[in-house]
Amino acid sequence: MKYLCFLFSALVLLAMLTAPSVTLANARKDYQRGVAAYEAKNYSETVKWWRKAAHQGHIVAQFFLGYMYSTGEGAEKDSAEAAKWYRKSAEQGYPDAQFNLGLIYAEGEGIFKDTVSAHMWWNIAASKGNRNAAKNRDTIEKSMTPEDISEATKKAKLCLRSNYKNCE
Repeated sequence: MKYLCFLFSALVLLAMLTAPSVTLANARKDYQRGVAAYEAKNYSETVKWWRKAAHQGHIVAQFFLGYMYSTGEGAEKDSAEAAKWYRKSAEQGYPDAQFNLGLIYAEGEGIFKDTVSAHMWWNIAASKGNRNAAKNRDTIEKSMTPEDISEATKKAKLCLRSNYKNCE
């Protein structure tokens, strides 16, 4: 009986340890299926596979799913849904998603226009090497008060220090 309990415990532990890698492998496969569908110009199929990968946490799929919603390719154009997926990817450290989320805040598409948040996301993306984000951040600063710039900078630092847990 003790052997069966040990064996069961070992199997449960093995399942717990391998489940995340299986999910990640599945997400990669789903993402690749989406890429193949995109290359074949089958955009509704692309959205299907990228949504599946995005729900499994694939950050590039989340970014591209946001893109599909922002352009209306393969899905009805929905700026709020685009912002949601860009945010999920941005909060995992993906600079292109951080850049696009800054654009959405700057333009007020799908969410309230917020120059402080736009600056924050562009500042974060710029710190990851995105030169366009640095240009946009520098441009938007011209229309911001010194207090707003200071707030955006503090928010960016907090976001990065918290490993994207405090990015509001």
